[in-house]
Amino acid sequence: MLALGISADDEAALAALTKQFNAENEDVQVTLRVYATESEKNYYLSHNADDCDMYAFNYAFSANRYKDRLLSLDRNACTNRYLVSIVNGLRASDESLYVLPADGYYYTQCFNIDMLTARGLELPSTFTDLKMLASRLKAYASGTDEPSSASVGGTDSVLFALMSVAYPQYLNTVRVATFLSRLADGGVSVLDEEYRTEWEDIFENLQMLYDENFYFLQDISQSLGKGLSRFNGGEAYALQNGSNVNAAKDISKDLNVKYTAFVGNEERDACFGSMPALYLSLSASLKDDGAKLSAAQRILDYFATAEGQNLLHRPDTGNEYISYLKRSSSNLPEIYADLQDKVNEGRLFVVDSFSQIFGSCIGDIASYLSNSINLDKLLVKIDESRRSTGTSNRNTKARAGAGDFRATRFADGRKNFREQKARRRLGFHRGNSVRDQRGDGERSGGSGYGKYRSV
Repeated sequence: MLALGISADDEAALAALTKQFNAENEDVQVTLRVYATESEKNYYLSHNADDCDMYAFNYAFSANRYKDRLLSLDRNACTNRYLVSIVNGLRASDESLYVLPADGYYYTQCFNIDMLTARGLELPSTFTDLKMLASRLKAYASGTDEPSSASVGGTDSVLFALMSVAYPQYLNTVRVATFLSRLADGGVSVLDEEYRTEWEDIFENLQMLYDENFYFLQDISQSLGKGLSRFNGGEAYALQNGSNVNAAKDISKDLNVKYTAFVGNEERDACFGSMPALYLSLSASLKDDGAKLSAAQRILDYFATAEGQNLLHRPDTGNEYISYLKRSSSNLPEIYADLQDKVNEGRLFVVDSFSQIFGSCIGDIASYLSNSINLDKLLVKIDESRRSTGTSNRNTKARAGAGDFRATRFADGRKNFREQKARRRLGFHRGNSVRDQRGDGERSGGSGYGKYRSV
């Protein structure tokens, strides 16, 4: 019997997976240890108050902070089934792989082709093209205060805009494959001479898009609903298409749209993003238990199949998942078929660590975009933010908050509030003892372990 530690948000998806696996493998059975929240699960893991054999994580960023408690998967044969570019992007700062991803959600630009055609405009293929397009659209919109592109709203609108500039210009290159994981661990800084020039260029180009009203800083106070209304109503030429947009349901069928990659300095730099629905990892404790390790590897092997991945899909998302498996990735949903060549070229990235690292800096980035601080000051503040939030391995508390791209996918949109409430209810802070207790009040593992439900 193996235990898989998860949060309640992932229960439905992983219950479907483990139910099917258990039915097909009578000699290896998996039970789910369900914690109320992701933060709660991670807290007990980080304090040696949980003894699961496997763990599911919402973010590779979080999992990599607990790499001393997880098993490297580099020698596991099923890792070879994944796209190399994705595997490399998920590596921790020690360049080891500790997680395997479930299918992900798309991050692309979406353009209204008919509106562009009516103005005699074409889709941009380089960042120079995008700057020219933004300038012309601003001229056409003279006298109005609305941006030419609709956004996902909130702080994520700024995070999305930054990501769309940073990845094709810099981050989706072999040279900086582990830059974000090293930045998270404090191994590098945006102030380092080796990286500073690139980040200055990135933020200056981002500033230009806001100055030309392609993006609008006031969208921080707007909602996704406002952005969708503007785009569907023919008031915006483009739309930020993130994981909280269900393209098949949210975009009007009356529009002639095209989903495109983010553009860089050259055409070959174009790439698009995605966010895995969840990740699976193995406990380091399995290293010394050959029988359990062999059983756990069978679960990973099933997880890394098209059948296993399909069981994890949430029905409300429709057929809008991208697979990171080499064979399955050649069959993108029809609406994203134009992006197939980018997948084949490895021009696909995971937004995971980026959203966690820069999400805590949105206030400072907004201050720079509104000319309240200069670029030098912004880079200093980003560096200070990384240090003050304790991103080294010594700080094992997972962060949720600003820039939490994934949080917007949940039904009530209040994931962080629910986590904080649960932590208060459980007396969830340092100094309190914790117990291993089932949801019905039955003790299930002795003192010293966390609270969870067994499924």
